[in-house]
Amino acid sequence: MALAEKDDPMTLPTQTVNTTRFRFLLRGKTTAMKKFLHWIILAAAVISAGVLLIIWFCVPRDQGACGETATYKIVGNTLIIEGTGRMYMFPPYLRDAHDRPWELQASQIRKVIIRDGITEIGFNAFREMENLSSVEFADSVKTIGGSAFQGCISLSEVSANHVTFISQRAFAGCINLETADFPAIGEQQVSLYRYAFEGCTSLKK
Repeated sequence: MALAEKDDPMTLPTQTVNTTRFRFLLRGKTTAMKKFLHWIILAAAVISAGVLLIIWFCVPRDQGACGETATYKIVGNTLIIEGTGRMYMFPPYLRDAHDRPWELQASQIRKVIIRDGITEIGFNAFREMENLSSVEFADSVKTIGGSAFQGCISLSEVSANHVTFISQRAFAGCINLETADFPAIGEQQVSLYRYAFEGCTSLKK
């Protein structure tokens, strides 16, 4: 008669230890996988945020704000400023200045139209926009900020009936500017800062 085989009691602790060790290793791998997935998700979020920032800052925008109550829009090669009040001041050389929102399209702009309601053109607003050849001022414009049109070498004439304040270097370096018609200057009702037309070697009027 065959004897039934019995479990060797000496092997039981070994089996128990092996099972416990397996569970420990499995738990460790699960934790490592969770950490890995966490870092993958975090990296994806950072990359997505970076892409959005690049799009926001580097993709040209055709409209937006250029003052507390002033806006701009670009139609073809024309930049239109509308709204009310003053425009922002723009870099360079100014603290707390706003970035010029049409900077990426500056070389494409040929004409600027300042609509009725705008009272002040901001510092450096159109500075060194070398292809800008025409500007229309609404009668509401009273002030032209410093260096607003400095270096706009394609400008040949400007005319603004009601401007009473032209800040420093507003039109400096506009070497092809031949006519600057500001009636208030002749009536001595305008404050004309020094160097406002410095370097305008073609200026006749």
